[in-house]
Amino acid sequence: MRKSSIVLLALLFVLIPAVQRPIAATIIHASHFSKYMGNKTWWYNIYLPPSYTTSTTTRYPVIYFLHGAGGDENSMTDYINSFVDPYITQKKVPECIVVLPNGGPQAFFLDSGIVTNNQNINPDSYIIKELIPHIDSTYRTQSDRKSRAISGMSMGGYGTWHFAFKYPQLFCAAGVFSAGGPYVNSVPIFTGYSPADDPHKLVVANAAALSAGMRVYASVGGVDFGLVPYNNDLSDSCRIYKIPYVFTVVPNVGHDLNGQMQQDGLAAVQYVTNAFLGVPAIPVPDSSNPRYPITMSGIVTDTGGTPIPGAVVQLEKEGQTATTGPDGRFTLVLSTAILSLKSNLSLRNNLSAAIHNGLLWVNVAAKSPVEITTFDLTGKALSTVRRSMEAGTHGVALPYRGTGIYLYRVKSGAGELVLKGNSVGGMLFGSPAFAKGSSSNPLSKLALYAAPTVDVIAVTKTGYLNYRVVATNSDTSAIAIEMIPGAGTVTDADGNVYQTVKIGNQEWMAENLRVTKYNDGTPIPLETSGANWNNATTPKFCYYNNTANADTIKKFGAIYNGYVVSSSNPKKIAVAGWHVPTDAEWSTLQNYLTSNGYNWDGTATNDKTAKSLAAMTGWFPDSTTGVIGCDLTKNNRSGFSALPGGQRDLNGWFDGMGSFGYWWSATGSNYHYLFFLYDFLGGSGVGSTGGCAVRLVKG
Repeated sequence: MRKSSIVLLALLFVLIPAVQRPIAATIIHASHFSKYMGNKTWWYNIYLPPSYTTSTTTRYPVIYFLHGAGGDENSMTDYINSFVDPYITQKKVPECIVVLPNGGPQAFFLDSGIVTNNQNINPDSYIIKELIPHIDSTYRTQSDRKSRAISGMSMGGYGTWHFAFKYPQLFCAAGVFSAGGPYVNSVPIFTGYSPADDPHKLVVANAAALSAGMRVYASVGGVDFGLVPYNNDLSDSCRIYKIPYVFTVVPNVGHDLNGQMQQDGLAAVQYVTNAFLGVPAIPVPDSSNPRYPITMSGIVTDTGGTPIPGAVVQLEKEGQTATTGPDGRFTLVLSTAILSLKSNLSLRNNLSAAIHNGLLWVNVAAKSPVEITTFDLTGKALSTVRRSMEAGTHGVALPYRGTGIYLYRVKSGAGELVLKGNSVGGMLFGSPAFAKGSSSNPLSKLALYAAPTVDVIAVTKTGYLNYRVVATNSDTSAIAIEMIPGAGTVTDADGNVYQTVKIGNQEWMAENLRVTKYNDGTPIPLETSGANWNNATTPKFCYYNNTANADTIKKFGAIYNGYVVSSSNPKKIAVAGWHVPTDAEWSTLQNYLTSNGYNWDGTATNDKTAKSLAAMTGWFPDSTTGVIGCDLTKNNRSGFSALPGGQRDLNGWFDGMGSFGYWWSATGSNYHYLFFLYDFLGGSGVGSTGGCAVRLVKG
């Protein structure tokens, strides 16, 4: 990319008058000439804070807020009027200027060369080389990096990741809302896109500068399913490269900026504007885990309760490993514990809380007022935060008070609990202190030292299905693990070995197929292009998001189009003695589980078998009783071990990982599926260009 010439452009734009017209009390619709946006007059909106017209010498920090796909400079004015202006007028955040650029309807704020109205638009160069110098020369801004932030929603959220990671010399903070990238299945959606502009690459290239002077607040709706993993992944890059950040998933909100702002807006804007005030950012720890020595122990048995010796027990995130003794017992000594977003410290009023990544997370079962009071160890109240919270989990930013130990009392109705917060080098983490019934003891004497943990416990033993479950148990001395006996193994044409499980009179693979050739050795064509997948009339396979990660491929398997498994295909994907199940065989599976007590509620009529089929990990969580996502530890009683590997749809798009699992039937172009919000095994039909996983059945 070409280097920007900020100083020269700033001098140039002093000579260009801005055309202005008010569209709201504090927002001006203005324009200037842009060579990068088609050699024409180009419009933007600018919010000026309340004192701008009366305090004629004051200069203000600036936030550039980027719109979503299909939008323009007018798309985000409601966001200013409904949230930012009230925050400022109520003195909850400092006064600042907010600029709402027009980046084109679908250019993702990149120099794409995309044609709009017969004009080439290049919003990256426009904002960096034209708009920022124009704003700094036309309005009373504080024009240094420490007073400039970038933010955006959806397509603009992607632009925010892009600008923040590419230009750390220009921005000090970033507020990302539900970012989505300019590619489908890793393929750009327009010509001219450069992979070098991918935020995953930019963060590596500029890691040192970002660590030294950037902070990121990333927010995504909890039911905006496809974007949670993407933003979580980029947030994790912040952790890896030591960029101060907060990542929050807003419960019960989809792709909806208004919904996000109602629950999370003030925390996000405060985190960004704290950079303007010089408030220290929460540093990022060396790992994702605050340091807490802790011991985890338990027993591994079979489903009949007989202890299993010699089973290997491992914490996947932390790496600690133990082997069960003759009595089936194990002990894992951790040097680290990961704090859970939802504490196990549940009260009578369904209130729970935990401290994680510098935020105090509160979970309430129903809409209710919540009060959080901060105490020092003498019992002196230091501050109080009051918020009305919808049902779900909410992250609350706490005032930075320097290194030390503080106690946080969380009250909602009659429910009350206390957490101990420990700020070391500015990174806040903590543990439960007590759940109040009635106690007059000084708060400082009620703090406990054990922290709730969250990690994946994996257990392996020859002759049994591999076991994986998320551990969130603060009582670490009695972890009970029941391993399901395996029926054996099956080996595909590539030499991959899969575990199998006996369910009724059927023997099923307990893993998704990942073979790349037919049983006669003929390769199945790999297709990474979404367009080619969409237009295919012959067999194709791929991996979700075209991943090359061997662990991910082994875990979720491959995705095949309908031509691979079609009965009209003379070549077979299954090895001898196995086959793709028919609709009738899927029904046999479901009927056996229903009639033999595998429904989640113990009934023997109607299909409520999804939890018994779904694996204990990988699924999005949910609080609805009986669905897959509700308490994953109760999943997988059948041993089917279904994972939410998603699909590749008829347009060649990947979606559904974390929420859906799809498997082909040999009957027509039918498939069967599980969804994290459902309690049943579903079925439907799709065209042959659809992409699903494959489970084989013996026979």
